[in-house]
Amino acid sequence: MMIPVTGSDDFSHIQIKVTYSKGGVNYWNYQDEPRALWLSVTPVKLNKHPGYETITHVAGTGLRHMLEEVSRKSTTKLQKLAKQAEFEATYRSGITWELVRKVAEQKRLSVQ
Repeated sequence: MMIPVTGSDDFSHIQIKVTYSKGGVNYWNYQDEPRALWLSVTPVKLNKHPGYETITHVAGTGLRHMLEEVSRKSTTKLQKLAKQAEFEATYRSGITWELVRKVAEQKRLSVQ
């Protein structure tokens, strides 16, 4: 899900994704992380071209939150949590919206 933002030439949207991670060492911060489903909220620049779009990310600019530790990947659970995150973003509530607000504040963005 993408939320349009203003206030920067570097970012045009905030991207919200729910992803699965196998766990292990995170080479960004060298911490051991659990196998889990994660919510990530990242400022991005969406570039529209004739027939395709590109998304530009800047490493280290977003936030993520562990939603649920799991023993194995479950597509059903992943889809359920993705729908929940979309609902929270749409109705501006919950942990999803809290992370959106924090990212917008950190990057001095205004959510539309």
